[in-house]
Amino acid sequence: MQIPIVAGAGPGPGLGSCAWKEQEWQDCDLVEQMREMTMTTSTPPTASLWSATSTSAWMGEWTETWIVWIREEVQRLMMGTEMDGRVEMDADGDVHGHIFSGSSLSGSGSGSGPGLGFESAKLWSSSSGDSLSLSTKQVLVNMYTSLLVFLFSFAGTQLEVGNALAERNTVGKLPALGWNSWNAFNCDVDEAKIMTAASQMVTLGLKDAGYEYVNIDDCWSIKSGRNSTTKQIIPDPTKFPDGISGTADKIHALGLKIGIYSSAGTQTCAGYPASIGYEDIDAATFAAWGIDYLKYDNCNIPQNWTDTYTSCVPEYNWVGPNGTCPGTTNAPPPGYDWSTSNSAERFRRMRDALMAQNRTILYSLCEWGYAEVWSWGNETGSSWRTTGDIEPNWDRITTIMNENSFLLNTVNFWGHGDADMLEVGNGDLTLEENRSHFAFWAAMKSPVIIGTSLDTIAQNLVDILSNRYLLGFSQDGRYGAPAMPYKWGVNPDWTFNATNPAEYWSGPSEMGTLVLAFNSLSVAAEREILWSEVPELSYNGNGGFEATDIWSGKALGCISGGISRNLTAHDTMGFMITGTCEGGGGGHRRSKLGRQAFRSRDSL
Repeated sequence: MQIPIVAGAGPGPGLGSCAWKEQEWQDCDLVEQMREMTMTTSTPPTASLWSATSTSAWMGEWTETWIVWIREEVQRLMMGTEMDGRVEMDADGDVHGHIFSGSSLSGSGSGSGPGLGFESAKLWSSSSGDSLSLSTKQVLVNMYTSLLVFLFSFAGTQLEVGNALAERNTVGKLPALGWNSWNAFNCDVDEAKIMTAASQMVTLGLKDAGYEYVNIDDCWSIKSGRNSTTKQIIPDPTKFPDGISGTADKIHALGLKIGIYSSAGTQTCAGYPASIGYEDIDAATFAAWGIDYLKYDNCNIPQNWTDTYTSCVPEYNWVGPNGTCPGTTNAPPPGYDWSTSNSAERFRRMRDALMAQNRTILYSLCEWGYAEVWSWGNETGSSWRTTGDIEPNWDRITTIMNENSFLLNTVNFWGHGDADMLEVGNGDLTLEENRSHFAFWAAMKSPVIIGTSLDTIAQNLVDILSNRYLLGFSQDGRYGAPAMPYKWGVNPDWTFNATNPAEYWSGPSEMGTLVLAFNSLSVAAEREILWSEVPELSYNGNGGFEATDIWSGKALGCISGGISRNLTAHDTMGFMITGTCEGGGGGHRRSKLGRQAFRSRDSL
């Protein structure tokens, strides 16, 4: 997926187009052309959807809905302006959006046909043509604000971009919601603890809120080895007397799904049998047991499977300016394709083994951010870990949040950067830290996997984990992109800082625009959200918007200008912003801050 801003004329009409001119649609034959092109199937192929051949092979029934929605978005943005727009599909099946100011092209966007995915989102300045990897919805100049919102909106709508494990039941399209045993119990895991967590998910209302996976982490098998005849991993009969399949049956009876754990190495992280060299056997075993989710770790890699080069992972390497790794030894040559690395191949082997099974198993790569997994993870699994393990302390949480903020342009439907399992309810985190932690994991569209003991969890933490606005944003079926930073706050924009990451975030959803601001300081401080600075809202300047507080659920009415609040240390304020309105209170001044050209860590 590429979103260019270019000078000069755009491509001419291809197979069909819709033109928005003089405040109405003219010569609109795109949907009719799409009907003629649409194939009989509406189901994505189960093989890798990233091949170019699948673009022309799969034009499902959803395509017409997608085109109609894009057309509605152009109309919404252009109504009341002097700009003209056009949406068209070319002979290759790619859809292009164009917005004109007078006779000149102000900008254009193109969305690849189904199957190519959102490997990156890029902007080109109209003057130089140099590419900047974009990880927020920022604009190069203010006149492009509405255009970019439109483009990023249709990039995350009904275009169902699949990864290699995409299935007709849409498993993996949205971030996983569930519970995992590791953060709460480490190796002290057994069926009783798993079933307690499952029953509590139902009792506490977490199942009704959307949580569905109950995942067994490391240490579930015997440690001495595999079955000498079948070569299968053997469940520990003391911990799981009914076997994993028996536990799976009980989980399924509650209307939930079950997950299991292994590693792409010779042993798991705790020293139990792992799956490298046994991918086909283990995938078939997991499917036979009724497994629905596989967390696949990265421990104990054989020497012959190590990577040729060392990637820049800021927390593992000496960190230079803005997250670079100038001290990395054995760095790859410029332009190295990490999808050809041994790391990528190790994880692809399990992917292929899972795909060969007659069962849908969500595939979670616990790869720790090595080998630039964000460049190949979406074609391999449904989610991919971006960092090392989380810990129940605020410093670690902000470190992960900071690193993830530079990788969000690779997140969309079917591919999610995994910020690791939640520590909500663990350690000495304050209530404010717990809710900030949850808010940003949900907003970044990371998998949201609870990691605390559910039989002792406090109700106020259950309320946080059940927040309808944040879960609604996470699980939005129309917008796949995450919320992204639009201003750093304490630091200059695009500062890589583990202590004070970006403080101001926003993102579109069917409910409205989610806007978050948090206080990264260890003392109380005021934070102010200005509508004129929020990319999705800036078209209305200092005008009013209907706002709802996401924590209290209280409708605040029509608010003009923005909202400011005094926040205690590490707290977050959040609002769901809906339609425009008139006569709102607030009266905040218009921001005098110029908008920045934002870019990813790789371009710093």
